[in-house]
Amino acid sequence: LTALKKIDCPLNPDLSELPEWISELKQLEIGFFPSCGFTTIPRQLSLVPNLRMLSFKSCMLGGELLCSQLPKTIEWLILTGNRLDAISDNVAEALPNLRKVMLSHNQLKRLPDSMSSLKRLELLRISG
Repeated sequence: LTALKKIDCPLNPDLSELPEWISELKQLEIGFFPSCGFTTIPRQLSLVPNLRMLSFKSCMLGGELLCSQLPKTIEWLILTGNRLDAISDNVAEALPNLRKVMLSHNQLKRLPDSMSSLKRLELLRISG
């Protein structure tokens, strides 16, 4: 598994945790977990050094997205259709490589001011 570049685990409502060994996947670039049972983003993903794209679309994520718990390498972050109500204020410092962020259909009331410091941001989707 050390050469694994993509994990795609869609439509698995019983999947709510990831194994510890996920953090050892040094080549992993893409993690897609749409429509799974996650209520938080697994902490192991913060240790994956080459993770660029991450999707937890239509999961059960709620509360505040703590950007410092994600790897700084993230470029695409897809969190559409969850119950997030806030994004941590350190988003620009924690995720400086962010290019595309999909946050539609959450419960966000505001975006942190630091988002204006994201120099590479190309797409921000926040409808609904």
